[in-house]
Amino acid sequence: MMLDLQRHKILETLLSGVGAQYSHYKLRFTGHSLGAGCATLLGYIYRQKYPDLRVIAISPPGGFLSWKLATECSEF
Repeated sequence: MMLDLQRHKILETLLSGVGAQYSHYKLRFTGHSLGAGCATLLGYIYRQKYPDLRVIAISPPGGFLSWKLATECSEF
């Protein structure tokens, strides 16, 4: 997912690039189960570039994140 987002410049085109169509929108990643784990990891990766980013993760798999990573992600 991350490689596709980067390769096709999807987020830049929509949210942050010159002439972005939806620059006033805030980025949200959502997911359930394994999708929740993916959403959390994507959020961790894109948090610096999109500081208003929020992740809604419902029932991620247990043990998916280390305790350190889970606490680093807790604010978003």
